[in-house]
Amino acid sequence: MQTRNLNIVEYLKIENVAKIGIILALFVPFLFIPLFRAFSALVLLFFINIIFSYLTLTFRRLSFGIELTTFFTVAAAFSFGPLWGAVFGLFMILAEYIGTMRVSFLAIVTIPAVIIMGFVAPAFLGLGIVTAGLILSIGYNIITFSACFAIRQRAIGLIIFAVTNIIWNKFVFGLGAFVY
Repeated sequence: MQTRNLNIVEYLKIENVAKIGIILALFVPFLFIPLFRAFSALVLLFFINIIFSYLTLTFRRLSFGIELTTFFTVAAAFSFGPLWGAVFGLFMILAEYIGTMRVSFLAIVTIPAVIIMGFVAPAFLGLGIVTAGLILSIGYNIITFSACFAIRQRAIGLIIFAVTNIIWNKFVFGLGAFVY
């Protein structure tokens, strides 16, 4: 069996480059119109969140509580306002469910909790993104912990998730402060 090296010229045929160029030419102007900038960010972060969530499946035991939904939701709410924050929250939690290939019955609690988080996040704008993100992350974990506890879920698993999630969000929002 003979193998051959892939020639970069063969891979980047002129037709493919032209298609990518046309797509970019159509997409770039939308980045300068506020509504389309928010929509473009939503689409981009939706797919990033799906990929990130899927990759955490590899480290299922180690990734308990590791997610980007909270950060993307709060950052969108800070950048685009409460309505877009709520919309981002909805799409980010759906992206997380798609990426992890799971939807539990707790979705009836987690989806509204993330939407509310996105809607109220701009109220914390004066605190900065790191403090606001931590407050909202703690609030989200309290809401989901209460709901899980009410239906008699394992308390130890909930505590591990909450602690890991809050520590993770502290790290992510700390990094995000440099970007935001």
